[in-house]
Amino acid sequence: MEEGGNFIENKVWLNMTQAVVNVYSNKLVIGFYGNTGRFQFLLISVALSYGDVNTVKEATDRFNQWIQNTDNIDPELQGRIFNAGIMYGSEKEWTFVNSQYLTVLGPSKRSQLVKALAVGMEICAEKLVQIKKMVQQFFKEHDAGSGTRAVQIASENIQMNIQWLEQNGQTVQHWLQRNSE
Repeated sequence: MEEGGNFIENKVWLNMTQAVVNVYSNKLVIGFYGNTGRFQFLLISVALSYGDVNTVKEATDRFNQWIQNTDNIDPELQGRIFNAGIMYGSEKEWTFVNSQYLTVLGPSKRSQLVKALAVGMEICAEKLVQIKKMVQQFFKEHDAGSGTRAVQIASENIQMNIQWLEQNGQTVQHWLQRNSE
């Protein structure tokens, strides 16, 4: 019984400690936001890369508002907001950013859009590698029976997509960047 009590006590302590750390870090972030806009993009980038729930929600909300009215993002933040839309969105968001890239004339905004599209390519490559590992692991543990050949073909297709991205990803990114200026 004592062991279970310690578990609950430790869990409560961890949650309380995390809450205190969150309050303190939020206070620091708010301090940065209030004092200068220079660090705002860096803070947002770090928070997004760590998947901070509040920052992701705020950024994706702003991205969705931008979809409704494409003039409503602070130019200092638009790159981070575009990236968040791609990172935490779906094909719909990627397609919208791509359509904006093809129609927007301003070089600064086009540059931010193409960078977000490149983020999408990187995420795609990472997801393909993860999917391949998951598929391989799953079929190591489960017999595919008569579907073994289909599994092999799917695995080969995933590998070919990974290789294509490894071989051509940089070229596509450079082309996008060159043609966005």
